[in-house]
Amino acid sequence: MDWELPQDLSSVSMNNIPSPLASYEQVVADKKLFMSTLEKLHSEMGKKLRIPKVKFRDLDLHKLFVEVTFRGGIEQVIRENQWNDVFASFNFPRAKQNLIYSQRLRSHYYSLLHDYEIIYFFIARSQFPPSPSLKKIISVSVIGLVYGKIKSGYLVTFTMGSWKLEGVLYESTEERLTQETERQSYV
Repeated sequence: MDWELPQDLSSVSMNNIPSPLASYEQVVADKKLFMSTLEKLHSEMGKKLRIPKVKFRDLDLHKLFVEVTFRGGIEQVIRENQWNDVFASFNFPRAKQNLIYSQRLRSHYYSLLHDYEIIYFFIARSQFPPSPSLKKIISVSVIGLVYGKIKSGYLVTFTMGSWKLEGVLYESTEERLTQETERQSYV
């Protein structure tokens, strides 16, 4: 059986991640709203928003956000090798169109816009972010019971959000083998 994340976001704790103050569509359509919500997010997270300069001009963070989210978010852009398309949309002078500037732009996105993407592109649209982003912000409350032991694991039943699950929880053999090898080396 394929497992999917619960559609009901109420069972998910967002580890002090602020709620969106506007919809994705609103922040895409209104650059001022985008900047004010971005500044507020950075402030709430204890960060100072410093807009990087490119050729003596402020980097257009709104355009960067729109270009990346239009393509599905930063994880999808990277996975599908679309970063050059995002970079090309800025029409930088030829001298600026090289790998170093492309990597800087990506670095700026991660440091300034990634949290914003999670909140305003995914959460505001009631979607879960891709796995790398998901690990950053989501913790799900799990309540369970171990009711038996088998050779390489445990029989368990647990509730996670709206799911009620039963099964076998296997012990990681990799860690156990490493520990046994270390123990043998001391004997």
